[in-house]
Amino acid sequence: MRRLNGADFSKIMRIAFEKINLWGRKHVSLAGRALLIRTSLLSVPMYAMTHTSIPNGVLMAIEKMGRRFLWQKDVSSRGMHYVGWKELCQPTEFGGLGFHCLTQWKGALRARVVWDLIQNKDSILYKVLMARYGMKLCEYDHGKKVSVTWKVIQDGAKVLRPILRWNIVDGSQIDVMHDVWIMNYNIAKWPTFINIEEVENMKVCNLLNNSFQWNVEMVKHYFGNNMAERILAINISTESQEDNPELIYSRLSMTVAAMAYRDSELWCPPPPGWLKFNFDAALLPSNQVGLGVIARNHYGKLVVAAGRRTEHWDVLQAKMLAAMAIREVFMDWMFALDGIIIEGDCINAIRWLQRLNDRQNVVHRRVEGPDTTFLQEFKQVLFQYTHRNSNRVADFCAHLALGNEFTFFDVNNSEFPSILLSFLREESDRV
Repeated sequence: MRRLNGADFSKIMRIAFEKINLWGRKHVSLAGRALLIRTSLLSVPMYAMTHTSIPNGVLMAIEKMGRRFLWQKDVSSRGMHYVGWKELCQPTEFGGLGFHCLTQWKGALRARVVWDLIQNKDSILYKVLMARYGMKLCEYDHGKKVSVTWKVIQDGAKVLRPILRWNIVDGSQIDVMHDVWIMNYNIAKWPTFINIEEVENMKVCNLLNNSFQWNVEMVKHYFGNNMAERILAINISTESQEDNPELIYSRLSMTVAAMAYRDSELWCPPPPGWLKFNFDAALLPSNQVGLGVIARNHYGKLVVAAGRRTEHWDVLQAKMLAAMAIREVFMDWMFALDGIIIEGDCINAIRWLQRLNDRQNVVHRRVEGPDTTFLQEFKQVLFQYTHRNSNRVADFCAHLALGNEFTFFDVNNSEFPSILLSFLREESDRV
């Protein structure tokens, strides 16, 4: 069977176009247009996204129709797009219109199919895929001899994987680095300073002895005493014959697709004994700059949130000043921690900070940054890049600082912004 292309989905495009034409003949308010896009237009390709290899170009074309319908006042005018599509795809409580980004929603819908497949091992589809591919969902293989069905299943498995926590029986199906079996995050997202080469591609079964109990010496050797203490506290299940996954979130609160879609944008907490500082900067045309920084522990609990104002004309310099705003909020007890993580969404600022020990590097010859000597007081410091959506709390603090400087140590403060509290609650629910 040949690979499907955009022409094969012309019917979907035609249906979406006809909807836009029908709505365009009527006088509809902005709120009404947003409702039509959210409930009708973006749902047109839903079945195809879930079950076929629909090209991303088709999905982006439908989103483009939605943008034009939202902002275009008449046929002869394109209309000013006042807000970017990514911002509109944020939940309504965070300033968006609740749209779904179709290219991300596609993987989340497929994740729901994979979860149903895992739960129903007596189905014909499961038996066929098991016989043909061995149901090795996490061994991604998109070669020419792989069926479209298997590609769809593996795409869904890739999105589903971060929201599954494994119950250990024999450990043969659980990847040490990339599966979730310690708390609610995989080890690959934690700077545990283990020897990556030793545990890469290792299964949890290699950490068990012949009695299917933890091999204490081996666990301590690979992970150190602190992390080993948490691992040894994990019970080995005897209620089933093989490792079995469960959803991290409760299905009473949201669907599997919603869990998978939400997880792609969530903040990841630091390991136990660490703090994570997220930073960002907001720059106005008048050169007014808001610097935002927020620190949280491995439970997602707020340690400090602060905003400062300054003046600068360069975005990169403003971002690095935001990172160094940590100097104004750190406390002496933080020096006793195992380390801190400084995380931001500006890749150039992170690269500059990551090469502090190499002043001859080209990034340091081009850009002269702020003083960072105070970081030497900490035991270990990591600089880490994150997606913009995972850094929205720091972004909010930066914009808030444009009005007034602030420092919060407690969410129960009467002046603590309710929107910021909503952000923190959403990101800490999983921790």
